[in-house]
Amino acid sequence: MGSKRRLLFNTRAEFCIICVLLLYLFFATKLPFSSIFDDLVAGLLTIPFLIGLAEKKYNKTEIRMLVALGVTCLLGIASNFLAGIVTNISYILNDVFSFLRIFLVYFGLIALLRGKTKALEALTKRLGFYSKIFITVAFVFGILNILGIVRMYSTVRFGLRNYYFYFGNSSQFGIFIGCALAILIFGGKSRTIYEIMALACLVMTFKGMGLIIAAVYFILTFVVHRKIRWWHYLIALGVLAYILQFQITSYILDKSAPRAILIYYGFVTAFKYFPIGSGFATYGSNMAAVHYSPLYYSYGFQLRKALTVFDDGYGSTTYLNDAYLGMITGQFGIFGLLLVFYVFVKLGRSIFGPSNTDNKAKYIAIACFSCFCGMAIMAGSIKTAGGEMLMAVFAIYELMNEASKHSDSLPLDSELRKIND
Repeated sequence: MGSKRRLLFNTRAEFCIICVLLLYLFFATKLPFSSIFDDLVAGLLTIPFLIGLAEKKYNKTEIRMLVALGVTCLLGIASNFLAGIVTNISYILNDVFSFLRIFLVYFGLIALLRGKTKALEALTKRLGFYSKIFITVAFVFGILNILGIVRMYSTVRFGLRNYYFYFGNSSQFGIFIGCALAILIFGGKSRTIYEIMALACLVMTFKGMGLIIAAVYFILTFVVHRKIRWWHYLIALGVLAYILQFQITSYILDKSAPRAILIYYGFVTAFKYFPIGSGFATYGSNMAAVHYSPLYYSYGFQLRKALTVFDDGYGSTTYLNDAYLGMITGQFGIFGLLLVFYVFVKLGRSIFGPSNTDNKAKYIAIACFSCFCGMAIMAGSIKTAGGEMLMAVFAIYELMNEASKHSDSLPLDSELRKIND
């Protein structure tokens, strides 16, 4: 009984729980200052990140990732002064933080929880309980939404109402449902009923990010359900291409779509300022939108309704921020794009590699990483709370894998099942 009570309170775990809850509350627009919660979480986790750097808590792969990110930032800053488009120091530093925000969450959590198995157990136990509540409530309201008893939609897709819960954005809602399911599975509290409810919520969004998580997890869990082989990925890619055909044709292949325009001109910018791009706060980033980059005028974006001058409303900044691939390519050039791609590959290898955890833990981690990659191509929200939450999931999974590897008994998730039972 005493060990259970100690598990319920752990300073490191409590700090991480607060950070995760702040990311979920980022979308609670009626709360004061909720719009800066993603910045706050990244700022808080910068402290353990710096301590971890000083205490050499990162492995070789993580050091290489950090070096690649550092070089990317140097390329961006050098580009600012070589291209001369934006040289305002405050704009540049703000944009540097915006770019690094998701990575600060990942490395901050790793530095904070590496080697702290009890804190990790307490974290997944508590967050697993909250995840059960979130998934259950979301599912109930999803059914009520379909029946028309409550109105939680802005559009209708495929004949059904587009479901977005309190987030105001069904795509973000899907990402957070996927993260809740991941944490529930990591904590050993997963039951089939919660997985069914979570998958139903993901499908009800009718948005690409939610559909990616649902499709990949379903295929790996209920179709593959054994050692993953290379041809399983081909099947998954084929299914995803079919499911996401609307998003691909509407957002990527449609040359008049804002996202496609931003991606195209991102490459135009990269080659125009070859080899290192136009620099921070110049293209596809938050600061480029708020202060409307001179590049946008040169490309005639001000003449397009969706890409017009930022006006502190809910329209133009959304589209100007909605292409991470375009931002990376334009601001950091081809070299910067390759460096960020390298970071993504290293992150993916830690998830796709050998696992000491339960298969379901690996499957949901892969599903979330697939969503993460989809966001990098088809969305800009990867830079905010959704991307940070996914990074938190990846950090927890990696730490679980490490803890299980060094355990003399059972895998971590199985140990948690014994504790929870």
